[in-house]
Amino acid sequence: MSNLSTILEDIMDAVETVVSANIDAGWTVVRGEAARFAPRPPVLWIHTDTARLHPGSTTLREVWELPVMLVAVTFDTDNPKEGQRKATAMAADVRADILANGLDVAEVGWIESTAFEPRTRFPDEGGRYSAGAVIQVTFTVKESAGNGD
Repeated sequence: MSNLSTILEDIMDAVETVVSANIDAGWTVVRGEAARFAPRPPVLWIHTDTARLHPGSTTLREVWELPVMLVAVTFDTDNPKEGQRKATAMAADVRADILANGLDVAEVGWIESTAFEPRTRFPDEGGRYSAGAVIQVTFTVKESAGNGD
């Protein structure tokens, strides 16, 4: 039986696996909100927001909802319209890949799309453009005495 931290790590591993298998050549996948190095676009960032406990949960069977953000960043100073299009297309494509393929994590009950922000420009950084999708991953944790690491 897995605990909360293990399942969260498994979910992020599974998201990274699906994205990496389906992303266009030349794109870099970065997991987490920061990287040891500053990757040059095009880059796809994968990070999470706060996981929330579903109201119907019990002490021994908790149902959690985890927002996962998929943010595509491109760079195109010659053609802003194309830079925006590429960012929007990549965010939409990786979102669709996850919804179509699911995540190979036994505790995941369902995945749904909850938000999409197309075509955002970085005003202070010239030709950088981003688009982001949010999927919500709902999963179950069955706790038992001594389940911690």
